[in-house]
Amino acid sequence: MGIYVGNGMMISALNPSDGTLLLPVSATGTSSYYTMR
Repeated sequence: MGIYVGNGMMISALNPSDGTLLLPVSATGTSSYYTMR
């Protein structure tokens, strides 16, 4: 689960042990992004 925060960065909840991290979008390793509202 991640939230794009702008400037090529996203806040991501990778797993419970890591908590939330601020990562570049390129670090996610995925080529598709989806939005649900």
